Amino acid sequence: MLKKEVLDKSEYYLDLESSKDFIDQGYRLSSSVYISCFKRIIVCGMGGSGIIGDLLKAVIDIPVEVVKGYTLPSDIDSSCLAFLISYSGNTEETLNCLQQALKLKCKIVAMSCGGKLKEMALRRNIEHILVPYGHQPRAMLYYMFFSVLRTLENCEKCDFESSVKRITRMKINTHKDEIIANKLFKKIPLIYSSLNYYSVALRFKEQLNENSKIHAFCNSFSEMNHNEIEGFEILNGNYIVVFIRNLDDHPRINKRFQILKEILLSKKIEVIEINSVGSSKLERMFNTIIHCDWISYYLAVLNKVNPSEIKLIESLKKKL
Repeated sequence: MLKKEVLDKSEYYLDLESSKDFIDQGYRLSSSVYISCFKRIIVCGMGGSGIIGDLLKAVIDIPVEVVKGYTLPSDIDSSCLAFLISYSGNTEETLNCLQQALKLKCKIVAMSCGGKLKEMALRRNIEHILVPYGHQPRAMLYYMFFSVLRTLENCEKCDFESSVKRITRMKINTHKDEIIANKLFKKIPLIYSSLNYYSVALRFKEQLNENSKIHAFCNSFSEMNHNEIEGFEILNGNYIVVFIRNLDDHPRINKRFQILKEILLSKKIEVIEINSVGSSKLERMFNTIIHCDWISYYLAVLNKVNPSEIKLIESLKKKL
């Protein structure tokens, strides 16, 4: 198994190996957080924090709106609960949304490892969930997502306790992940899933961007069948297609997967299928996410890049 590569100076693989521990710790962290009387949820965050909202939207029945930018919806009020999530606590889009949330008088839960977000929360007597410092923000998805989920469970908005326990007991064998990484090497991955699991495909795409330092793209079935499929008429890149398959995908979606696979193979485009495992949607999502995170790590090793570094992101922030 590829692990302690010289390029991985921050030992990012240790965070990946701790993913199930982070799930358990994050879930327990918010055991006492309770927010009353809300009918709608807003999740504000960017990158590894913003994906929390996309994943949450896929598993709970309460209306969830994800804000990845500077502006909250103008119609939110005291019946809304806003999660303001920034691992560093200094993400300017999220801080801007916090100011708006205060003016609109919605209920607020802030989450960070410190920074201005923590300072503002403490100063304004806002509920703040403190997450551990010293990790890659995208690796803390597990910690922060399950902390948010537990908060909603405390408010009797959902119940995932049994699924969470099964996730933390899952056995993760990364041998296949290394094989898939080798297939993705020097290719442009196009990732497709059903709409119900699009947030998982999006997470994989973002991990390939940040960890492996490559472009990758994602879309969902059956939307891509109505437009993107035509892009395979003229092949302008060295593509490889990744299907994320799930037991509860609609039968017609399964048929669409199969037909598209036949079309792609006829055009000499390799297709990889990642099949999720688990007895609930939450388990299937996070089983797949863990494996895809490892794929992105192994591909970083093959690309001879440090998965922890985000030089271009940091350069852009400095110039801002």
